[in-house]
Amino acid sequence: MLFPSRALRRALSFLSLTLLGTLLFSTAAQALILKAEDEVFFNEYVTQDVYLAGGTITVQQDIEGDLYVAGGNITLNGVVSGDLFVVGGNVVVNREVKDDVRVVGGSLSLNAKVGGDLVVVGGNVDVQKDVVVEGDMVMVFAMDPEEPGHDVRARMYSPGINVAEDPATGSACAALGG
Repeated sequence: MLFPSRALRRALSFLSLTLLGTLLFSTAAQALILKAEDEVFFNEYVTQDVYLAGGTITVQQDIEGDLYVAGGNITLNGVVSGDLFVVGGNVVVNREVKDDVRVVGGSLSLNAKVGGDLVVVGGNVDVQKDVVVEGDMVMVFAMDPEEPGHDVRARMYSPGINVAEDPATGSACAALGG
């Protein structure tokens, strides 16, 4: 039995709202840098949490804190010492994230090490061959409009234990069963 499309939409909505709530309510207790523009080019070394929103976002400098990003096209070219939280369409991570990476969005291209967990909800994931994820496994699931008759596309990755991809042949589908 496949995961129902309606339930998947609810799960994605819940996760998006949770991420947004975390982003909004955590700002009151911390120093932060906040930028929201159509195009954001962030090239400052900072030692605090950073919040960015825009259509196209490029982070060129290292961040000694957490990075929260919402945008259409996101490219990370600087090291993040804390967590990376992303809601966006196309995400490219070219430098190390020393803690957890959490992504709700269309696609993720992971080209560098993740020191913690990697959690991706929605879309596609491309983990390069030599990339190491030191934390927990990744479960990826998304609506599959490209294939008529298919409700969900599921993949499980765990490069940290040498599982490059389990193309929904077993463990990746277990959580989706009813």
